[in-house]
Amino acid sequence: MEWKGSKTIYLIVAVVLGLLAATSMLIYRYYTPKDDQFTKVIDLRRGQESVLQSVRAIHKVWQDGRFSPIAKPGCISKIPEHRRACNPELLACYLKELIAKAGDKGGVLPVEQRGGLVTAISRMMGSNNNILPFARKVVLQQRRGLDQQNWVVLLEDSCNQVSLPGRVYQYQLGKKLWRWDNLGQDIYIDKYLVTRAEIEEWDQAIMRQGKRSWPNRGRYLPATGLKLSQMESYCHFRGAELISAHLYDAATYHPGDINKINPYLVGTSLYPWTRHGTKNFLYKIQQGESSAFDDRYCLLIYAKECRSAKVPYQQFVTNATSWSGIYEVMGGVPEVMRNTIHPERNIFMSSFYFPLASHWHRLGVRGKWSGSGFEVNDFNWTLPEGQKQQEITPTVSPVEVGFRCVRNDYREIY
Repeated sequence: MEWKGSKTIYLIVAVVLGLLAATSMLIYRYYTPKDDQFTKVIDLRRGQESVLQSVRAIHKVWQDGRFSPIAKPGCISKIPEHRRACNPELLACYLKELIAKAGDKGGVLPVEQRGGLVTAISRMMGSNNNILPFARKVVLQQRRGLDQQNWVVLLEDSCNQVSLPGRVYQYQLGKKLWRWDNLGQDIYIDKYLVTRAEIEEWDQAIMRQGKRSWPNRGRYLPATGLKLSQMESYCHFRGAELISAHLYDAATYHPGDINKINPYLVGTSLYPWTRHGTKNFLYKIQQGESSAFDDRYCLLIYAKECRSAKVPYQQFVTNATSWSGIYEVMGGVPEVMRNTIHPERNIFMSSFYFPLASHWHRLGVRGKWSGSGFEVNDFNWTLPEGQKQQEITPTVSPVEVGFRCVRNDYREIY
């Protein structure tokens, strides 16, 4: 028995097969690997993959602070190990290696910009398109025949700041106490004092004329010789501001019970590495109970004795940390800070200008700096009330003053 719809089905099948054949011819015609358009599509995808691989490799070197060079470049050995992560100088070494290794082969390679292979850009310069307040920029160039395309890579420094934990803190001035909290804020404090290398990078970015004269060698030593206004300008360039006294105290006073966000008693501490100050070696020396000096003390506080004994400063930088993770707290160079509560106390004097027995080596004990000069008379060397007045005014000029920056990102709490 013949089904009436069979002819219709045959017709439909024939039509479908015809369309498939025509489509196959079209596909072959327009998308065969012999066709230029198809080749361009494949090349574009491969090119994008190459760019992504290059970006991932650059980001890894930026974050890790290390790579395997062809021949050990001298520039790497000049960078202290603790400052290699998120370091533009080290990244530039890596990019130079890429260029040398590629030779005439081409590919995705970094492009020299005004200022080098890695340049600093700031929102204040109007060159960051409001993406990041501050970043390092690398330009990659991809060549395909006569065509070329540039890709901009922005790298943010996530290695050299610490996040201040959200909790209740206390600021103390004499017998007065202020309780405050940073809940709803993301506060990022520089781990280390701003270095000479960072200031030189800033100078290059703003096209400052002339070369700075540092007191002694070492690009990764604290940057000194800057006026207070210059320090503030540098921090603003980075989308930050000069650290304030209450934030400095929060990052250095040992809180005791770190896990309690709102403790009944916040309290303070004499030294950043311990809550129990009276049992500490430094307290005993300051009370006259001991006078012995040990080089190991310089791992926590770089006082006058450490400088006299020529203990390497880098040992202090990499060991002396507060509970929050900031370094170079006790000793070294004096550190200036904003103090809107008590403007007459704007510099933490603990430094290599004073012996271990000095009461300047106590948290919260601050002096006064004019902010513009570096002679002895530009400072108030009188200890605050309640501290033992046994100090001798330093005779060394110019006085070196360091600083660090802080960034405050507000966020909503739901």
